[in-house]
Amino acid sequence: MFNHWNDNPIYARLAKKDSAFVKPVFWIAGIAGVAGLIISAWHLYGVIANNATLSAGVLLTAFVAWLLMASAPVAVALTAATLTGSDIDSEAYQLVKITGLSRRTIARGYLFAAFRRRRLLLTLTVALVPTAIVGMLASLLSTAYSQPYSNPAPPSIDIVLPDVTRTVTILSAYAIGFLALTIILGALSVGLALWWKKQAATVAVSATLSIVVVLVAILSILTLIGGPVASGTLYSELTSAPTEIWISVGACALLPTTLAGLSLWLIRMDNTTTTNQTGADHVQTLDG
Repeated sequence: MFNHWNDNPIYARLAKKDSAFVKPVFWIAGIAGVAGLIISAWHLYGVIANNATLSAGVLLTAFVAWLLMASAPVAVALTAATLTGSDIDSEAYQLVKITGLSRRTIARGYLFAAFRRRRLLLTLTVALVPTAIVGMLASLLSTAYSQPYSNPAPPSIDIVLPDVTRTVTILSAYAIGFLALTIILGALSVGLALWWKKQAATVAVSATLSIVVVLVAILSILTLIGGPVASGTLYSELTSAPTEIWISVGACALLPTTLAGLSLWLIRMDNTTTTNQTGADHVQTLDG
């Protein structure tokens, strides 16, 4: 990785065109994340201590947080494909090609630039991950407490730390899986655009691929946990973590995370590649 992202001429040039509204994004995301976590944790305490009914506001916040996690991979993939496809025909890119920059360095520059373009969505998504997990846990417990049972003696719901930890771990794995898909699909879109060099086709393929991948991930999770959610027994099943749950964790969380790490490794800094710094400096000042 670069010590400073601006050392990458591709990123530096594109970031210069998109320099507005950078620092406020982190403040907005931080405030939203802290506020959401405090409210969700307070309602979780109410559910555990007093069997309180979860408010619609907390449910909506948790839903929005999970929706952001599911939409981030598609948004980044489209941005990466559009940004790369529209820039590779520019004079600045042609100059980059003669500076001796490795393909990995060029790909990383476009990927980081796409992340920057979607900084508000990404920072909000990351900041709201704890809110999504705590809100979902509160929702599962509230549903388990309030679910009507045909049996006159409803099953007892014991709140113990190991069960809560296991549930939070599984929910966290799903969240990390969606974040990993953001990196994977963004890297694939950049690579496709650099290889195909046809913007319209690249955007169409990236959009289709990212939407299909995200939908498959969502449907695979819902297929495995949809029944327990509807019956109000998901918390009990998560605490025991049956085989089906672990399969969904592996397919929707561990595999994307591994592939995301591989994607970042493939576009890491290639120290053996020499660069023409004068040409790179010229590229950075182009359009400036």
